[in-house]
Amino acid sequence: MIRPRWRKVISDLWSHRMRTLIVSLAVAVGVYAVGAIMATQTLMLREFHSDREEARLADAIVYTQPFDHKLAERIEQLAGVAAAEGRQSLWARVPVGAETRRTIEIIAVHDFAAMRVNSYPLVAGRWPDKRNEIALEHMGLRYLGVAIGDSIVVELPDGAQKRFVVTGAMHDPRYPSPEITNFTVGAVTPAGMEYLGGGALFTELLLRLEPEAGDARAIVDAVEERIERSGRVIVGRTIVGKSIIESIVNTAVMILSFFGWMILLLSAFLVVNTISALIAQQVNQIGIMKLVGASRRQMMAMYLSLVLVFGVIAFSIAIPLATWTAQYLMTHLIQDLVNLRPDSLDAPLWVYGVMVAIGVLIPVVAGIYPVWQGTRITTYAALNELNMQTGATGGGLFDRMLALLPKRWLQRPLLLAIRNTLRHKGRLLRTMIVMTLGTTLFIAVISVRVSVNTTQADFLRYHQYDVQVQFQEMHRIARLESAALAAPGVVGVESWALGGATRVRPDGVESNRYQVVALPEGSNMVDPIVQAGRWLQPGDEYVVVLNATVAQDEPDVRVGDRITLKMNGREREWLVAGIVGSDAQGPKIYMHQSVFGYENRSPDRANSIQVITEEHDLLSQKTMEALLLQHFEKLGYAVRSTRTTQTLNAQNGLMFDVIVGFLILNAVLLGLVGSLGLSTTMGINMLERIREIGVLRAIGASNAALRRIVLLEGLAIATLSWLVGFALSYPVAQVMSEQIGVALLDTPLSFTYALPAAIAWFFVLLVLAVAASLGPAYNAVRLTIREVLAYE
Repeated sequence: MIRPRWRKVISDLWSHRMRTLIVSLAVAVGVYAVGAIMATQTLMLREFHSDREEARLADAIVYTQPFDHKLAERIEQLAGVAAAEGRQSLWARVPVGAETRRTIEIIAVHDFAAMRVNSYPLVAGRWPDKRNEIALEHMGLRYLGVAIGDSIVVELPDGAQKRFVVTGAMHDPRYPSPEITNFTVGAVTPAGMEYLGGGALFTELLLRLEPEAGDARAIVDAVEERIERSGRVIVGRTIVGKSIIESIVNTAVMILSFFGWMILLLSAFLVVNTISALIAQQVNQIGIMKLVGASRRQMMAMYLSLVLVFGVIAFSIAIPLATWTAQYLMTHLIQDLVNLRPDSLDAPLWVYGVMVAIGVLIPVVAGIYPVWQGTRITTYAALNELNMQTGATGGGLFDRMLALLPKRWLQRPLLLAIRNTLRHKGRLLRTMIVMTLGTTLFIAVISVRVSVNTTQADFLRYHQYDVQVQFQEMHRIARLESAALAAPGVVGVESWALGGATRVRPDGVESNRYQVVALPEGSNMVDPIVQAGRWLQPGDEYVVVLNATVAQDEPDVRVGDRITLKMNGREREWLVAGIVGSDAQGPKIYMHQSVFGYENRSPDRANSIQVITEEHDLLSQKTMEALLLQHFEKLGYAVRSTRTTQTLNAQNGLMFDVIVGFLILNAVLLGLVGSLGLSTTMGINMLERIREIGVLRAIGASNAALRRIVLLEGLAIATLSWLVGFALSYPVAQVMSEQIGVALLDTPLSFTYALPAAIAWFFVLLVLAVAASLGPAYNAVRLTIREVLAYE
């Protein structure tokens, strides 16, 4: 036999099905947001770290003269070194179609079965064991348009071509999608490297360090000392730091966490509003229950059980949607761009537990205070409650201000709408918090998206040409430029020298190798954004400009400092004249070509030529890229690589796709929460004032006037929320753009405020306000006076 109070709970749920649905949806939005974000974050981090742990990626790489695996075995005995392995690599091109060439890094592995550093897992097929066999990175199969068992042609820098059979697909988690990096990776045997013209020995020593080994640089110093004692010269070193993949993953996690808990907080406000209104509507019933002997504890248990049902319905809706969303994002967005090989897309049980807990706790915690307040009312006060809120207005500051305005400014329906809006100031505040934060974050998200576009346009300021051709060796500038101008369609040309340098820090430790870009004085193909100091000027000698990525890696360097750079085995002191923004292509140091040529014993020589063509669209650039490749190879130049600015811009754009995708998803969720909050508040307000509406009908108010009052109330709430959200959106958008830019590029995004989006969102809010008010407005006019006055 069901007790009366539980029958009442069931009756309240069923007789007010729309209210039950609204409250459940309010909770479900929060549970879905946190659940989807938590599941996506958990899957992404779990699979990301699982990939890297399985591959046992190198912590450092030492470049030296040729050595065999025995030297690596001796190095492995040093303190702090967990594993050491020799590798050799070269860069080549693979023809794809009649005119397209794609870049490939080919690595020689001594023993595929015994890889202990950068041990690429085999995905399909088998490892190569013959000299003309190769295993490709699994995403490289699609990038090169081949399948296991097919043959590829590898074009070497000297023009020679070698044919390889693809025996298998491996996974190299060091790099994201080839569409971002513009190259793929292949692995061959040492015999295969000899077949390509390389040697049987290795030139790269890969090191995996002990987790608690301490300073990585000190261990690498000891390794280099041991190599030098063997009679070999150290060519360079790389301490492997944060990769672009880690930047994308960490930034995505930061965004997911922030927005997930923010949406959950907003949905909690919706629950508080609804539960407060529910208690207010049942004040008379509370009085009757107290009159017949109900205790406060019993009533609290009854109402909290009602709230608990809302939570159960909510997580029953939200959990399947959240898990599906996480799996969809992994398979359709993250997996390909970040280059993950998920072992499983099943979220751990604790994620489901958290979603259930949130679904239960949010409505219960949100309902405790209104239930506590509502059940403390005395029986006398509850039974004398008229449910018309006659004393709620008239004495407040806003009411007195409204009374001072000339009546001709405010039509009676507008005056009533504004007073109704301000009647429940606590509910109005909670509703405005939801809509204001939704507005602020929505505009900020769109501003970040616009800032990404602006930043990508700024990238092109470093590449104000159409096609770049890089050569294997230095060539005389006059010959390069004459050859380029002889190609049809070329209208402008400029030669650069590209090299590398390490900084020798004050303590004697060398930095990682930074790319050096040596430009002719007065170059018109680079127009950087100077963040500090100045750009290169004619007449500068031993003057450099660093980009933001180098400045991030060398935090002790300031404009005006002198730093020691090591190039081609020689050290020289240089003045830091300025710091410029990044072009999303890694750390770079800019200097004049004449000084670079003198220091590297290559005066008037360059190894890169930048070409401006007649047309600048993607198709024209790709056509010219193929034409220049054939043109220079026919003239006997060994081309290392080619690229177009349109392709470069597209690659930079792909880097932001994961982040922007999450931002847009959260912007949609925020808009949904805001509209649901307004709809909830409007519905509650109308339910509370049904008797007042009956009075208005009784004194002659028309249906049109009633509808106008309701619609104006919704529009007033939307307008107030937008005004506050608009004021907050600019600084929030600035902070978001700065943090995302620093996380991905070591420098803030080029901030652009999305004013058109802010204005458009205002009209969207007005439309949502009208939509949220239509139902209550319809309910306000459809009831007869008798039905209204008899309403409980």
